[in-house]
Amino acid sequence: MKMTAEFSKDGTAQITMLGQTLQGTYKLDADDELEWTMNGITTKAAKVHVTATDLEITDNANRTIKYKRK
Repeated sequence: MKMTAEFSKDGTAQITMLGQTLQGTYKLDADDELEWTMNGITTKAAKVHVTATDLEITDNANRTIKYKRK
């Protein structure tokens, strides 16, 4: 499945998958944990690792999603 995520510096986010685009917000805390809200649903406590080319998000169940920068 192809999924695209855009995180803007102003704290807004856009995720597109299965032809649907969702708008929301996000924030990172001091422990590199991501909290994001999409369609009124807030997801918390995902660990984030960011490099110049990749974004890895790992949830509490130790599942990792890796995004490549375009």
